[in-house]
Amino acid sequence: MQKRMIVFFILLLFINCKRERIDSPIEANLPVQSVSIDTTDGDQFIAILQLEDSKKSINLSKEEIKTIEVLLRSKVKHYNESYEKNYIELRYYKRQYFPQIDENGDKLVGIYCFCSVEDNDKWKIQKLKSPKDGGKCYLYATINVTKKNVTFFQTNDRA
Repeated sequence: MQKRMIVFFILLLFINCKRERIDSPIEANLPVQSVSIDTTDGDQFIAILQLEDSKKSINLSKEEIKTIEVLLRSKVKHYNESYEKNYIELRYYKRQYFPQIDENGDKLVGIYCFCSVEDNDKWKIQKLKSPKDGGKCYLYATINVTKKNVTFFQTNDRA
């Protein structure tokens, strides 16, 4: 009787181990880049999306996302020092990242930041249309991840 119990538990253990091996590769191949990434306390999100004309998917590593964050925060800090009236509190902005490779092979990321959106879920899967009058509530930046610099930064000032 004891031998049967031992054999039963070994068989059960073997079946569970085999099932984990089958499940693991499927989980590893999930498109992580298409899922929004919570960057702070759950109130701010980053959605990594592909440009419509992009021929291949371009991924961002965690280190690249950290680099982008540091560069963007630095640029916003500089902006805030120059334009105190339109102070930007970046932690309240949702963001869309659009990675691409330029003609020199550099990885660029276009970033749309916005502090309000009518549909709370569409922004996670499709590019927002640029508003005509959004003031400091909308801003756009381009970051060269390869060279680690901000190549473009603009708020959507009044029309």
